Amino acid sequence: MKNNSSIKRFVNLSRKLTEIRLRISNTRGQSKVFIILEGNTDIKLFRSLFSLRYTDTTSIQGKDNVEEALIILAKEGYIKFFGIVDADFSHLEKGYKDIPNIFLTDHHDGEVMMINSPALNSVVCELSSEKCLEILVENIKSNIFECASYIGYSRWFHEKESKLTEKYILKFDGLDFNKFITVKKCQIFLDKNKFLDTIIEYSKPENLTANDLSNKIENLKQKPKDYLQICNGHDLTKLLSLILFGNINPKKIESHLRVAFNIDYFKLTNLYKNIMEWSNKNNYLIFDE
Repeated sequence: MKNNSSIKRFVNLSRKLTEIRLRISNTRGQSKVFIILEGNTDIKLFRSLFSLRYTDTTSIQGKDNVEEALIILAKEGYIKFFGIVDADFSHLEKGYKDIPNIFLTDHHDGEVMMINSPALNSVVCELSSEKCLEILVENIKSNIFECASYIGYSRWFHEKESKLTEKYILKFDGLDFNKFITVKKCQIFLDKNKFLDTIIEYSKPENLTANDLSNKIENLKQKPKDYLQICNGHDLTKLLSLILFGNINPKKIESHLRVAFNIDYFKLTNLYKNIMEWSNKNNYLIFDE
């Protein structure tokens, strides 16, 4: 029997699919490609990159919902559509579901994709204090990725464990970074022991201690390091918010990154290349000339 959350998810997905079918039908005469994204912030990013003349974008909250929507639309015979979802840890796990017309971000998520581009330098120059500017331009990327990676390993463990047990192991939304992050001389430092204690106290997972979590993280760290896949973009922007002038809200930093991330940066990604291959193969237009 479905629980209330499953029923609510099913109803919301059904409503969204009805809306998508209507929008696809209304744009058929204009021959637009329909693009389904994970969230509203993704729309803000990609509608500035894709042609408004040739594409129509919408979002369905959650990666699972995007995947399910793509499967249903393909079964119903729709062809001129695709979806973009965050890779999360898929590139590290070396496997992903066989879903029609879906593209993964190059790195863990869209925010990491932007932070790994020259857009980060633009944001730092815009938001840094004069005292820290030179240090941040030189070191900020390596600094925040190093700190975020330890949190990322705990997220990776959480994802693996929750898939196996179907239980919610760790909580990250609303986690207070000030309890384990300090800022000194224009650099940020993560106290691993304080992080472990904080997330265990915050999450209250059954049969998992801070020492257990530390061991799980150390086991994952034995695998090849790829910070671009391990680090979560929202963790990175929270770290940026602590080190940039005036403790700027992470959402504002993400907004600045979206503005700074232009089509020339996007063209350097595998995501762009994969979308172009798909559009050329099907003779669809996605981008303005």
